[in-house]
Amino acid sequence: MHSYYFTAERNHRAFYEVMGTNMKIHVVLKENDTKLILQNLINSPISSLSIADPNIIVTFANQIKVTFNEQLFEKISDIYEDSINKLKQKMKEYLEHKQLERFKGYIPVINRLKSKNLPKMFATAGLSATILLTSMATTHNLAKNMKSELASTPTPYNYETLAQSTNTDNIKLTDNATLKENEVIVSEPKPTNDMTELTTEEPSLNLSEPEETSKETSSPVKTEEIASPEASNLNEIININLEFNNRTGSGKVAETSKYLGDIIKYYANRYGLSDSLALAQISQECPNADASGYIKNPCQLTPYEDFIRSFKVPVYDANGFTGTYDEFTPTMESLQTPEGNIMVGLAYMRECIDKCDSLLTGTFLYNQGPYSLSLACKKYGLDINNYKGDQNFMKAHDLIIQYFADINSEKGRKGTHGDPNYIENLASYLTLDERGTKTISYYSGSEKIEIAINNTLSYNSDLTR
Repeated sequence: MHSYYFTAERNHRAFYEVMGTNMKIHVVLKENDTKLILQNLINSPISSLSIADPNIIVTFANQIKVTFNEQLFEKISDIYEDSINKLKQKMKEYLEHKQLERFKGYIPVINRLKSKNLPKMFATAGLSATILLTSMATTHNLAKNMKSELASTPTPYNYETLAQSTNTDNIKLTDNATLKENEVIVSEPKPTNDMTELTTEEPSLNLSEPEETSKETSSPVKTEEIASPEASNLNEIININLEFNNRTGSGKVAETSKYLGDIIKYYANRYGLSDSLALAQISQECPNADASGYIKNPCQLTPYEDFIRSFKVPVYDANGFTGTYDEFTPTMESLQTPEGNIMVGLAYMRECIDKCDSLLTGTFLYNQGPYSLSLACKKYGLDINNYKGDQNFMKAHDLIIQYFADINSEKGRKGTHGDPNYIENLASYLTLDERGTKTISYYSGSEKIEIAINNTLSYNSDLTR
């Protein structure tokens, strides 16, 4: 189910897509997208409606839920006025029908602009007065009767009802009341006592480069990939042979899925990743849940300060790249929430993948550092293009291992950098078929790529790396 928030402020209507649960993200819709959504709502029957002053929460039959702030229905001359009036009439007719059934035709409506205490009735279906519904007087009874309908509507990821979670304080329009398309506004919950006590330092993800080199800049998606989000064409499945033990019986995947599975699936799909691989990775990374089910820093984003920066993450759907981005800057507070942590962790994963055009190499960079492959190629004078792509994963993997081994040797350091067996350890949490294979898929631009991970240790001893 998709959720939206429609409002107005300073004589300007604003339309947002609402994402997230604990951390609410409001993404400003593009003009064309807004028009399409409004037309879709006009053509779709209303399934349920409830009132939570100053909002009207409507669920439509096409699995779209919209919170209409009452200011949206004020007299504003813009390109959306006709569509808003049609939706207003549609809601009025729905209420009239419901009230005729429940209250024998008496429909209490409050004109908020004139009086907070003056109940009115809709005299005819063509009444043009502004429809502004609140939860006062007899309207309170209406809201109580309708709330059960909203509560019974299935919502994704244990979504709090927008009647509770959405308010105009979360939406800040610019001074001149002009919003940039795809602008993202993030509002996080106030920290609880549990969050403020989470000060234990976590092991580093090695985001920074070695001190002798400088960071390079990289776009999250190549420009040639985003030109045309057409339907995907599957190429031949890429086979990757690994040796790893099976840890799916340890209970870690089941625990991670129980507490975080819906969030992981939502952001993995949104960012064009394999949700099964993302679940396995976070199962490997995250600590055990405490007695209350809280899992601290599931993606092991440490230090947090490295992730308090601007993100621009390409958004995907069933056909590949949509042409839109999630743009946001996390806060220390949001990183300490499970959802905020996973959203940023998978956004970072998408960045790593786009640096090397490979799901598994990008996942390895998540552990080794986002610039590891480019630094290795630079050190040995190699063309990085020969190490990009899923078909070159093992070659890129071994090159990165050799690079850090040489760096440590030159500096007289012992030990390894990160986890050289990170991919094998991650794969041990995948549920394999009877042949010891797990096929996963992800998007690169609008191309859907499938990878078969084969466990040569337990099942396919005849395969070689």
